[in-house]
Amino acid sequence: MKNSLNETFSVIIATYNYGRFIKKAIESILEQDLTSAVSVEIIVVDDGSTDNTASVVENFGSKVKYIYQKNRGQAAAFNVGFSVASGDIIAFLDSDDYWLPEKLRLVAEVFKKDPEIGMAQHFMCEVDINDNPIKAVFEPRKEYYCLGDYLAGKTSFTGTSGLAFRKKYLEKIMPIPEELFYCADEYLYNIIFYSKIYSLNKILGMKKNHGNNWFANTLGNTKRLENHVKVRKVILEKIKEELTKKDIRIADTNIYLLTELAKEEIILYSATGRKIKGLRKLLEFISKKGFSMRYIKMYISLIIAIISASLYSKLYVLYSKLVVSFNADSMSGEICRCRWRNK
Repeated sequence: MKNSLNETFSVIIATYNYGRFIKKAIESILEQDLTSAVSVEIIVVDDGSTDNTASVVENFGSKVKYIYQKNRGQAAAFNVGFSVASGDIIAFLDSDDYWLPEKLRLVAEVFKKDPEIGMAQHFMCEVDINDNPIKAVFEPRKEYYCLGDYLAGKTSFTGTSGLAFRKKYLEKIMPIPEELFYCADEYLYNIIFYSKIYSLNKILGMKKNHGNNWFANTLGNTKRLENHVKVRKVILEKIKEELTKKDIRIADTNIYLLTELAKEEIILYSATGRKIKGLRKLLEFISKKGFSMRYIKMYISLIIAIISASLYSKLYVLYSKLVVSFNADSMSGEICRCRWRNK
């Protein structure tokens, strides 16, 4: 399908030892249904890979700008990619994910219709190692998010591969703190302090599930969980800085990261034998949030975590598998064909 938009895209792929997947990611960019009037720049930042990533990328020749750096983490890779990006719109793609052909065209249309949009997001269909859909059913999001929605805890965001940004707004929050070895996408949501966010309620890409639940693996590794808590705190410090500029106290908000941090701290306290501290943290959290139905299930799960962090982790894995199985069994043929049926 042709279009007459004159947007310039820079697509940044940060990768580490994903040579077996990155070819498909790059091909999905090259196969976008855009006219020659729309230029697309592909930037691959290799964060110290030791596999065949370099040779795979180099096979694309001048179609891809390849940058190698010593292993410094996701944030550093994003920053390097952004520093050399020339596009008006910046999009990120994980090297094991890939996009549908209409992705960039539809994103360009969003930015063209409203100059105050700083970020556009869409759904990513989770697929298994053989590209069979696992999760393709999503609750529709509100079309526009503003700062008030974010502060009230009424926002829902997609991960890296479903995000695109107008460069002039993204510049206001860059660079990403390099302490964010992972979860850098959560920092990027801070763009909501400077612009509106638009949600395309469409599946425009596929997200690879390798059979390992990242969060469950984190729960079972106290060092990793400790690092994850540190990452959350770094992001929240940046959010506090933005709120201070607007004379808003973070304690007066319902930002979802506050809930996530409290939850992870409670689990960490339990996993490291500090159950009393975990219980105090839970009681403090309950006193702030109250006994609304929104939090009851979380309270119950966190009580289990305080009793036994390993039991909580096992139950979480079991629950995740049941959800994945239910989604896979219940998806209709129309939903399973989501990659070809978006309109």
